[in-house]
Amino acid sequence: MCWAAAAANVLVATGWGSVYSASEDSIFGYYQDHWTDAGGLPEFAWEWWFSGNNAMQGVDGWSQVDVAGGAFYPEAIFLDYYSRTWDDALVLSAIDRYLHAGSGVTLALYGPGGHAITVWGYDYDGATGDYLGIWVTDSDDDKTDPTPENELKYYDVLYSGDQWFLQNFYGSNDWYIGEVMALGYMPAAGPVPEPATVILFGCGILALAGAGRKRFRKSEASPE
Repeated sequence: MCWAAAAANVLVATGWGSVYSASEDSIFGYYQDHWTDAGGLPEFAWEWWFSGNNAMQGVDGWSQVDVAGGAFYPEAIFLDYYSRTWDDALVLSAIDRYLHAGSGVTLALYGPGGHAITVWGYDYDGATGDYLGIWVTDSDDDKTDPTPENELKYYDVLYSGDQWFLQNFYGSNDWYIGEVMALGYMPAAGPVPEPATVILFGCGILALAGAGRKRFRKSEASPE
């Protein structure tokens, strides 16, 4: 449920999680207690947090809500705060734009498998504008440790064949960023959350790097 862990990070960072807990681990535990252990995306986790609806409910292969919950902001319009870029060539410029807008940002990675992580920053060459790498947190780091520490890691990125590849991610250069999903910060006045009775609980697919690799400059494209 890496997608739920990444979603929980952003809910805390943007203030939307405060209706339930200030701990991303507790929010992740809430997802674990309401969804099945299967694939998903932060987008669906956030929408359910707002409305109580899972867009993939009943669809084979996707995590399912098996205990009713969520719906903490039923009067808020989720799409007013949500942004997404799935054009592979534009994902780094999207990260740039969403982070500068003050949003919490997650990535869907593909290649040897499918994975979701949270991105907190990026590096670029100030002279050329070339994107160089990203800073992320990953729920799979030290996942066998019952009390893991939050750990920020840096990965170089390489643009090849209109895709952005993380370098030496789990020992591979074949993982690429397929989607960027962002959630805006809760307004200072904030929507009034729906009262809810909750129980707190404490508390992871197919491309090869092609030829003709090049540096990709910030000026060469802009996110949608």
